[in-house]
Amino acid sequence: RDEDKWIRSFVNYFGYKISPTREKIYGVKSPIGNEERYLEVYRQHNNAVIEYFNNRPNDLLIVNWEKGDGWKELCNFLDVKIPNLPFPHENKLNYSLISKFIRYLKQYKYKF
Repeated sequence: RDEDKWIRSFVNYFGYKISPTREKIYGVKSPIGNEERYLEVYRQHNNAVIEYFNNRPNDLLIVNWEKGDGWKELCNFLDVKIPNLPFPHENKLNYSLISKFIRYLKQYKYKF
């Protein structure tokens, strides 16, 4: 995800709320005023994931939902047919749609 959009979303969602988990992960209590620290950890995490899969490129899917990636990329990676379901929209989490997709994947023996 675009890191500027990610940090704006993160700050908007969590604001000044304090979380021991976030404090442990980011080393500071709140994202507000600490945006650069949060971005540094975000970048480090993304780089670590890519490095971990460096010798296993077929085991990592990198998508960009903001630029239009969707069912095609996801289903090709999972080696399943594209379902006849609308792709979930950002920030409009549809648990019914997600449940339908999980049931769909179970046909292909995916374990959840």
